[in-house]
Amino acid sequence: KDILWFGPRRENGTIGYHGVLPFKIRSDFPVYGGRYMLANLGFAPQAVREAWQTPDCCRGPITLEGILRQSQHPSWRTARNVPENNFWQILYVEQVA
Repeated sequence: KDILWFGPRRENGTIGYHGVLPFKIRSDFPVYGGRYMLANLGFAPQAVREAWQTPDCCRGPITLEGILRQSQHPSWRTARNVPENNFWQILYVEQVA
């Protein structure tokens, strides 16, 4: 899978995007085996984003540690996601999946 880019966003005066990468959970993992999880890779300035690719370290089995969060829900001001154009404003898991 490729990185999904959410934004643009402004962080400390810099315009950029948040990268999210889907990971498949190994099939023998209790309860969630075979499903996917989304890992937020953090903020990347716009100039850096264009150079980022899916990291080689993420192509084989790895161990992730982090905090599980539920989907975000848009406010009335949030632009809509356009999945067919890979345009994402909000991490709404049901839509990304």
